Amino acid sequence: IYATAEMAAGDVVLAATGVTGGTMLDGIERRGQEIWTHTLLMRSAHGTTRWIKSRHTDYAKFEVLPTE
Repeated sequence: IYATAEMAAGDVVLAATGVTGGTMLDGIERRGQEIWTHTLLMRSAHGTTRWIKSRHTDYAKFEVLPTE
């Protein structure tokens, strides 16, 4: 059994991107020729929380892209 400090000690960074929509993050969304993602980034050292909404125009980054 591990304590929290043994699993995540020091400067911890958490990054999570929504794939399907939920209560915390939006899912991947296709808008015309663009793909939008929603990411949460947290860092313990500074106590920062960032919500990032990104627009992607290069479909090559996405292996599987469902059609509408």
